Amino acid sequence: MTINSRGGLRPRRDGLRLALLAAALGTSMIALATPVQAQEASQSAGTRFDIPAQPLASAINMFGRQSGLQVTADATLVNGVRSQAIQSEMPALTALSHMLSGTGITWRMAGNAVVLIAAPRGADGAVQLGSLRVEAASMGGAGTYAGSPDLPPAYAGGQVATGGQLGLLGNVSVMDTPFNVTNYTSQLIENQNSRSLLDVLDNDPSIRASGARDGETTTVIMRGFELTGREVLVNGMFGASDTRGTMIEAVERVEVHKGPSAMLNGVSPWGSSYGGSINYVLKRAGDAPLNRVTATYASESQFGANLDVSRRFGVNKGFGVRVNAVYRDGATDVDYTNNRSAMLAAGLDYRSDDLRVTIDLGHQDRLLKGGWSSTRIGSRVAVPKAPDARTNSKQKWEFWDGQNDYAIGRIEYDFAPGWTAAAAYSRNQSDELYIQVIDSITNVDGTKSGFPYWIPARSRNESYEGSIKGKFDTGPVSHSLSVIASANNAKRGQLNYYIANCTTGCAASNIYTPIYYPAPDTSALSKDAGRLTSQYDYEGQAIADIMSMADDRVVLMVGARRQKVGQKTFSATGDLIRRYNRNRVSLSVGLVVKPVENLSVYASYIESLNPGGIASSYYANAGDIFMPFVT
Repeated sequence: MTINSRGGLRPRRDGLRLALLAAALGTSMIALATPVQAQEASQSAGTRFDIPAQPLASAINMFGRQSGLQVTADATLVNGVRSQAIQSEMPALTALSHMLSGTGITWRMAGNAVVLIAAPRGADGAVQLGSLRVEAASMGGAGTYAGSPDLPPAYAGGQVATGGQLGLLGNVSVMDTPFNVTNYTSQLIENQNSRSLLDVLDNDPSIRASGARDGETTTVIMRGFELTGREVLVNGMFGASDTRGTMIEAVERVEVHKGPSAMLNGVSPWGSSYGGSINYVLKRAGDAPLNRVTATYASESQFGANLDVSRRFGVNKGFGVRVNAVYRDGATDVDYTNNRSAMLAAGLDYRSDDLRVTIDLGHQDRLLKGGWSSTRIGSRVAVPKAPDARTNSKQKWEFWDGQNDYAIGRIEYDFAPGWTAAAAYSRNQSDELYIQVIDSITNVDGTKSGFPYWIPARSRNESYEGSIKGKFDTGPVSHSLSVIASANNAKRGQLNYYIANCTTGCAASNIYTPIYYPAPDTSALSKDAGRLTSQYDYEGQAIADIMSMADDRVVLMVGARRQKVGQKTFSATGDLIRRYNRNRVSLSVGLVVKPVENLSVYASYIESLNPGGIASSYYANAGDIFMPFVT
């Protein structure tokens, strides 16, 4: 029995593994030719390694994933042996020699593979090591880890990563990416005591918060355009976020891409921001056990706690479990407001030599008391001076109550050297109920009036994805090829009840000197929002290639995604009112040139594609659907 660098003990394939392979391949909609085998090449350039000291069997797995080399060893040779830590940039086999230092084990090349062997001993029993050889087999593809399923390591300081997921392309080095990307780590999140996405994005000067920190919706302005929490991808999947914004305690990385991203990510069922996209990478269990409890205090009197626990089990620690639990409650900085937040999230994974399976499950429950919604300004009213930020000009009895459940599953199978087939599925349901006073400022003195509404709402999102990714060489050009097919279905129901026993007089107020009224009677109003009011359907197929040449000093990315966007609206009785389906091919091309070490110059073209909006019940053309549009 042998140990393979991409996972633990490698027994014969059994029926379950073959079934998983069939499932992964069956979801892929585009067939590829047999990959070209990687060519042997001398490797003098350094690779960034981040491998802690650990049992050698698991260290081999990490080394294989970070280096791209195939490493094989007899299980009896490595059992009970611990490796040395490697946290530096160096040639791959130099790093391997450091990792094996003091273990009594050395290595030799066998074709394109690295084989671990027992180091010879002299007559006195001392281990005799041969001269160090620096050589490796290149697996092709741009960057150190283009397309790798593993998290790229962090830069020195640990705040941002050296790469991140670039949509269908998988993980790509920052220096090989022809777009503006930043990948924030969990270390930054923890060190800055971030309680939300808004706190993390404070680190980016081109992004600003566009809503209350403790408000119902996570909203930011990115390059001048609004992006809401429901547009955030989770593990690369649209539609998996909470309608109002997913809590951040279970997040390992926050990957920020500024600019359109239709070719890379497809289209969000809520409409994608033209300013950019954000992806949450959820936490996984590390090799070392983790037990962490964090107590928090914020705002006026808001207390909370966060539990983070993880373990790995089985042969070579193939099975992992990570659980995050959060509870916060208390008053906030704004008068007469209270924010209660609770979350329970579990990240499960299995990893072997050629198979990886992840399952993420989560529940989120939030209750915000007091007014959080915005106040509009009349079209002919001069913008008044801003009031004290602590003053709450909304009604004390306004509230928002939301529950969210998500499930995300992914299977990845390495069916040939450098080639991986994958399938993924996500499901998300959000249920909401709120009383909201929709009001407008009527004069420059801050007087305002409006009407209270009782609004139950529900949304369901399902996403599907199948892909094949691989690396091969054509002469002097190394390729990292990605082919993907994805689909999304989103159903929404929302009812807006005018609170009839609460006239205009119960909402008239002033933003500087608020007037508060008794809560209206809502006992006769329904909480059910199960009626379907709109449906969104999306299908897309994409292909992209990252080509690296001239010793990785020139990187060319080309890609295209064919997309079909459809929307439907329904009447109060469930009858179809309007529908449309539109097709569009979204293109992208990018060029990266590295004139000197640690400097990249890039140029790129990319588009966004957005479903047209649906006119709400507040407008005369309620239910009208606008056509998709390109930016």
